[in-house]
Amino acid sequence: MQTTSRARVDRAQLESVSAKVAFAQRTSHEQGPELVVPGYDGRLVVHEVDLRSATPIASDLSLDREGFALVRCIPLMPAKRDGRAFEQWTEVMAPIIRDHFDASWVVSDDKPFVARSVRGSGSDNTQTSGFSELGVTDIGIAHCEYTPESAPVVAVLNTQKRSIPTRLYSRLIIVHVWTTLSPTIESKSLALCDARSIVDIDDDGSRFTPEDVGYRGRIINYSPFQLWYYFPNLSAGEAVLFKRYDSKEHHSPVPVRAFFCDPTRPVADEQQSIEARFFVYFD
Repeated sequence: MQTTSRARVDRAQLESVSAKVAFAQRTSHEQGPELVVPGYDGRLVVHEVDLRSATPIASDLSLDREGFALVRCIPLMPAKRDGRAFEQWTEVMAPIIRDHFDASWVVSDDKPFVARSVRGSGSDNTQTSGFSELGVTDIGIAHCEYTPESAPVVAVLNTQKRSIPTRLYSRLIIVHVWTTLSPTIESKSLALCDARSIVDIDDDGSRFTPEDVGYRGRIINYSPFQLWYYFPNLSAGEAVLFKRYDSKEHHSPVPVRAFFCDPTRPVADEQQSIEARFFVYFD
């Protein structure tokens, strides 16, 4: 009987682009262009980072290894992209997330969407909150929205704001879902760093709190051994699912994220994306 096996992809040979990403300065000897961000008093240093296309390895990605994966999502039709439509989108996505994890229940964010548009030659017209658009027009920041200490507090606050009765749980996972609302990804997109390539010394305790968020996040240090990926040309029914916190592995690394400008693509007159946060609970 003839059998077939899927050829293993050499990730070092994946197509890649180079992008500018800012990191917390590791030592005073680390040189590079500086970036100033409100709410952060430390020094940020900009590095050129190679971002590999994750499309050829999408079926091999796992939230338990890299910390992110490509999933199917409900597409948002252009005629229905308003505030209520975004809320309905998260309501529909919640049971999909629950089934994906085989979880007991899922709660969506009290701020149900993050959307942005890029207009003209690089100018930003952003509708967002918190960390997800952290950075400037063409330079993102390598960060995670939460610390191991702040993540459970954020979950409790979200439950209270949603007037949801408190329940005991054995495990909590916080995930984000991101997808483009443009026909194809243009210049500005999401980059994720493989959680396995982030080691303890890459997190020196750099913390900051944006003005519109009441909890602390973290910015990591640069290392040439970190492996960064992105998803070019997402379809309308695809989304990137990535882990932000897991109480089962309280202090284990999660994938660090940053937005970046793809130098190989033109800046779109209008580009939009949506991001939603989900709290995944297990009895």
